[in-house]
Amino acid sequence: MDSNVVVLPDTLQLWFARVSDSAMNAEQSIRNLFSDSEKNRLKSIKSNNKRGEYLLSRALMRHALSQHFQLQEKEWQFFERFDSAPVVCNLPKNTYHSLSHSDGLICFALSDCPLGIDIETTNKQRNYLALAEVFMNDKELDHLAQNESTQDDQFYRTWCAKEAYFKALPATEQAITFLNQLSYSALIKNLTEWRLVEGKIDTCRFAAVMNNKPRTINQFYFLAKDNWSHSFCGLEIE
Repeated sequence: MDSNVVVLPDTLQLWFARVSDSAMNAEQSIRNLFSDSEKNRLKSIKSNNKRGEYLLSRALMRHALSQHFQLQEKEWQFFERFDSAPVVCNLPKNTYHSLSHSDGLICFALSDCPLGIDIETTNKQRNYLALAEVFMNDKELDHLAQNESTQDDQFYRTWCAKEAYFKALPATEQAITFLNQLSYSALIKNLTEWRLVEGKIDTCRFAAVMNNKPRTINQFYFLAKDNWSHSFCGLEIE
C-alpha cells in the first residue's frame, strides 16, 4: 500500500447500505475475506437480522475503502473489537472512520480527521422524556418537555448528535465522559472544536461530528437499486 495516499483534506464521505435481497450476494461473498476475529464475531451473533447487518457492514466498509484507495477488497485487514467498529490494521495514515447501523440501514463515514457517525430509525414510538434522561442535560430535558409537538425530532437529533460526538472523542476522553455532559446546543452553535453534520435518510436520522469543518460532503449508496430519500441540515458547506 502507498502510505502517502490520504483522504482529500476536509472531505466527509458518507456511505449508505440497506439490508435487502439485492445485498445477499455481497453478504455471502464477504465471508471469504473475513479475518479470524471477524469469523468469531459472526459466530457470536444469534439474530439473523443482526447477522445480515454485520455481513453487509463489513462488505460496505471494504468496498468504500477500496473505492477510495484503489485497492482490492481482499487487502484490507480487519480486527474486531467488542461493541465497537473494527480496527482496520492497514489503514493509511491520517484516515479516520466510523460506523453505525439501525434496523437494516448502515452508514460508514470516512475522513482525514477524527469523526463519529450515528444513525437511528425514527419510526418507533418511545417514551421520549424517560429515555432522554439517560443522555440529555437539565436544559435539554426542559426544552424537550416544553415542546411536545416536536419532541420526537428533538429527541432523535440530540441522540444522534451526542452519540456521534462521543464516538469522535479519543478513547481516553470517552472513558471519563457521559452523554449528558455533552452539549447539543454547543454543537449546533459551533461553540466547540467539533463540527456537526446532520440529516435524514429514509426513516432514519443521522449525525456526523468531525474535528474540522468539512468543505465537501460526498454520499454514496452501496448496492442501491431503488431511490433513497435524504436531506442534510445544520451546516453550510463552503
